[in-house]
Amino acid sequence: MTVHAPFRFAPVAEQVYFPAWGPLVTHDVPFKDGLCGEIALEIEAKTPLLVGGARRKASKEREGEVRPIKIGRDFILPSSTLQGLFRSLLEIAAFGKVGGFVDERRYGVRDLDEAAAPFYRKRLINKVQAGFMTRVVNGKTEKWTVAPCDLKRIRFEDIPRNPGDDLKLSSRSDSVRRYKAIKSVGPYAIAILDGSNVTLRSDPNGSAWLVMTGNSGINDPAKRREFVFVENHREQELKVQEDVVRDFRHIHQNGEPLEPKKWAVNWRRFWETGYGEPPYCRPFKDGGRIPVFYIVEDGHVASLGLAFMFKPCLSG
Repeated sequence: MTVHAPFRFAPVAEQVYFPAWGPLVTHDVPFKDGLCGEIALEIEAKTPLLVGGARRKASKEREGEVRPIKIGRDFILPSSTLQGLFRSLLEIAAFGKVGGFVDERRYGVRDLDEAAAPFYRKRLINKVQAGFMTRVVNGKTEKWTVAPCDLKRIRFEDIPRNPGDDLKLSSRSDSVRRYKAIKSVGPYAIAILDGSNVTLRSDPNGSAWLVMTGNSGINDPAKRREFVFVENHREQELKVQEDVVRDFRHIHQNGEPLEPKKWAVNWRRFWETGYGEPPYCRPFKDGGRIPVFYIVEDGHVASLGLAFMFKPCLSG
């Protein structure tokens, strides 16, 4: 079966036209010199159409289902469907403000193919930085900041493990499970520094923190190390702009801001529980700090995530 994806995008004018008589327009009081009438047209389907009618929600036992809308045995296009199509076209053609039809979102991408190099590898390779992010709420406003850290690596065999936990760090597992496998996130002091690799020893006054990230491969030989964030006080905190916060939330909340159960598991854990163990941890929603990876472009945090190879939003 061939699936067609008709081109449905149209350029939108940079300016919106607000006529002086705009506030006077209402469906309740027609124009004195206005016209009314009917438009007769015939529509030919060039591709398969499905205008949803009766629906069945998905469940654990079976998938969801959408049935075409019909009157008797005839498939139909409801007037509301046509009204919506005409309205969106007229708003663009008439320099309108487009109303609620603009879904202003920028999606994250992780793509190692050569064709994607300009907007992925060239943005991230040797440019990813590390830091602790916090959120401060003041009334109806919130401020997100990142405190930069020095980024080090630690080999799997050098990670302080939780006695009795048998998780193989080389196996596929999410970060929530991997945090359960370690003794503590810190604080630590660096015992041995070997290039970018370190070993750790517990120290209540230490400045090093163990950060676990997910492993997406099954016995993936490419991943043999985790991360250590070392606090430094050389650099000032970086403010995270509202659009970057919005993008981060959209990616990690899977477009469901009010449904935490549908969020990415690591983000939900940080939001509700926090990073680390008492007395150092506090839920991110309550002002706690969480480890993040980020890139800086033009002096600002351009995108950030919870993994080293995170999904940055497309620039622009």
